[in-house]
Amino acid sequence: MEALRLAREHVKKEIRRKGFSLYEVSAKEITKSAEALLAARPQVMIEQASDRLGEIRLRKQRDGTAAR
Repeated sequence: MEALRLAREHVKKEIRRKGFSLYEVSAKEITKSAEALLAARPQVMIEQASDRLGEIRLRKQRDGTAAR
């Protein structure tokens, strides 16, 4: 799930970078593009997701909240 979320964020950044508004692109198309990105570069996206989840866990431990 985190890898797909990161892929969606990457797609959204690319849309904005190209000068388009997110309102011009349907959520379905963003998800479709994110899934294609994830399929094309699964290891990169999974590593990024794993790193991100590790950061969240460390932050929660540091703040004293329960990590899932």
